[in-house]
Amino acid sequence: QDGGAEKSKLNVIGVVAAQDKDNPRNEAAGFTEVIVKPLSQPVVQGIVSRLAAQRQSAVQRSASQGTRQAGAQPGTPKGSLKSSSGHKIRILIVEDHWANRKLLEAMLLQKGHDLDFVENGLEAVNITGVVDFDLILMDCNMPVMDGWQATEKIRQRDTLNRTTPI
Repeated sequence: QDGGAEKSKLNVIGVVAAQDKDNPRNEAAGFTEVIVKPLSQPVVQGIVSRLAAQRQSAVQRSASQGTRQAGAQPGTPKGSLKSSSGHKIRILIVEDHWANRKLLEAMLLQKGHDLDFVENGLEAVNITGVVDFDLILMDCNMPVMDGWQATEKIRQRDTLNRTTPI
């Protein structure tokens, strides 16, 4: 399948500061939706639930077609999610500010999700090459490598997390 066509079907939600709401890099990164900080608990939980449901639907379609994502272990297809259905979701949170990490942790742990944290885009690129995630929440403005660059690098790979909602 054409990489461009595949990219246009992916949900990529950008969480940005108010000054970056209309940044051309949002479209270049493939963001299908842009949400402005600060995030509230209902907004975060709504995003996670919606993307988890879409991910579960994609996993079920893949299973019915007899396919499995690269890197997923046999018998545990990627996206064995639990969201509104009570399944756990493995989420990578890429955020450089400690207060935002703590806020997201408080909001998502109470829902029973498995969380991993990194502090910049380079760390996100590295961990997404070896760990399979159901969802990635990525800040855009970070040191070392920003979220736009990290999203692009993750999407360019032919391995894990290429199609994971970001």
